[in-house]
Amino acid sequence: MLACVKRESSPSREASSDVGIDQAAFNNREAGLTLVELVVTIVLMGILAGGTVAFVVSSTQSYVDTATRNQLSAIGRLTTTRLELGIKNAVPNSFRTANNCLEFLPLAAISIFLEAPLSGTSASSSTTMEVVPISGLSDASYAVIYPTNPDSLYDVSAVGPTAAIESVSGGTVTFTSAHEFTARGAVNRVFFAKAPESFCIDTSSGFMYRYRSGTYAMQSAQPVPGDLPSGPPSRAVVSANIENGALTPFSYSTAGLQNAGLVRLTLKFVDGDESLFIEHEVLNEHAP
Repeated sequence: MLACVKRESSPSREASSDVGIDQAAFNNREAGLTLVELVVTIVLMGILAGGTVAFVVSSTQSYVDTATRNQLSAIGRLTTTRLELGIKNAVPNSFRTANNCLEFLPLAAISIFLEAPLSGTSASSSTTMEVVPISGLSDASYAVIYPTNPDSLYDVSAVGPTAAIESVSGGTVTFTSAHEFTARGAVNRVFFAKAPESFCIDTSSGFMYRYRSGTYAMQSAQPVPGDLPSGPPSRAVVSANIENGALTPFSYSTAGLQNAGLVRLTLKFVDGDESLFIEHEVLNEHAP
């Protein structure tokens, strides 16, 4: 006789299976991001990226501004130094300022005259003068005695403070023509000058040019840039980035018998949004 055995499913096994299914579904839900979470993440990353970019841009702009200021300062220093060298070593009261230009007579030497054709003396006109020999006389183009006025200084005529030199031999100076000096000064001092030199600002380009001594002739009226040489080597660039506008770049206070003359420089250098304003005074080292 066969016995029938009835098999029943185990409740514990079915419960375990249901728990496994629920845990897998839970794990799947935890593995992803909701749309809100994704949007919040993107916004936060954008804020961080924007702050980083702003910091980098600010740092870069600060570096550029600092570099620009340093460059303008360097240009300003070089410009004033170059002008100082010319102003300090020039014939006193030979400075003329007009048309954004500064003109003067560079010094070759200073000596004492022993005999000179002076107004009111027995030798009131002559083609020669005797001076104490000194180095540099051979480089001179003009002899100047008691320079007190630039207008008369640049008027090289038969009578006046300036005589054109033809040659120098020892202490004997020969003029290109007979000359008469109008005054003798306090200590019989005679200045030996080279041909005139100019510094001019081109307002259209912002460049300052130097017109070298010996590249243009002395003129009774101060020449404008259009009358001066237009290219190298006679004309050289001194500096750039000058935007003076209505500012007068050069002015001069006349020297007296006991004091030197004073040249005032007023220059404005501009590069983009950065600017440098310079006011500088330079004393000429010689009294008439």
